[in-house]
Amino acid sequence: MRHAVGVFAWTVAVALASCGCAEAPLRLYTLAAPDPSTDPPATTSQEPEPVIEIERVSMPGELDTEDIAVRRGDVIERSMTGRWVERFSLLTTHFMSAELAMRAPQSVVSEGESSSPADYRISIHISRMDVSSQGVASLEAQWRIISREGIQTPVWEQRQIQVRGPVATDQDVVTLERELLESLAQSIKLP
Repeated sequence: MRHAVGVFAWTVAVALASCGCAEAPLRLYTLAAPDPSTDPPATTSQEPEPVIEIERVSMPGELDTEDIAVRRGDVIERSMTGRWVERFSLLTTHFMSAELAMRAPQSVVSEGESSSPADYRISIHISRMDVSSQGVASLEAQWRIISREGIQTPVWEQRQIQVRGPVATDQDVVTLERELLESLAQSIKLP
């Protein structure tokens, strides 16, 4: 009988450990849109508003995932407690569109094809984005702006950005990556 009570107690302990006490719930992260309270007031103009089309941001496949990751030396460690709510290229495209729209309130900024033909198309390619376990986040990106008439910047413009901060939590990593993308949006000179 004593052996049966011991086996029962061990079984209950294993069951409790495996049902929710073992890990934190998975959190889904997004790149927050700019605060609408900081948007400049709408302007009323009789002139047609220029349409700026943001193409889907391109990036290498290893970046275009739902994984939140930190690099420790040569190893990329994916978070077990957090993920992006959708593929990173889509989140980045939404974020860049919102940031650029906030900076160009006199324009209509859209993602992909809009109902009106675009006066300008912006292509953005992120070639590298890295967050290290030492708290250094780096981004390398290229972009070009093409007008409806086919006039474009002579070459792809390029920017390397680096920010520092804590990486102890998924939220820390998300904050660093948001800072990188905010700096990138500030670098793009709108027409």
